[in-house]
Amino acid sequence: MSGGTDSAFAGGNRAAITACAIVATLMQALDTTIANVALPYMQGSVSASQDQIDWVLTSYIVAAAIMTPPTGFLAGRFGLKNLFLASITGFTIASICAAWRSR
Repeated sequence: MSGGTDSAFAGGNRAAITACAIVATLMQALDTTIANVALPYMQGSVSASQDQIDWVLTSYIVAAAIMTPPTGFLAGRFGLKNLFLASITGFTIASICAAWRSR
């Protein structure tokens, strides 16, 4: 292939990768926002104290802290693309299960 074709192909991949990263980041921020908005409703529906309901947000922080170190290992072992796709798939499935359960 000529240099121009490679550049156009790389530019298309770069745009797709950027779009996917932006959407994934937006979904994570949206999920955290939903949890924050839902806290008062969750507190009322399960009659939880403020200390008890604060554990919902604490669990988000703890989960992120626990999964940060293994991410580098998993990316090296399975590849960045595969790890990203598996993460997005897992997030989507977990979100669907949570929505289905709350019906």
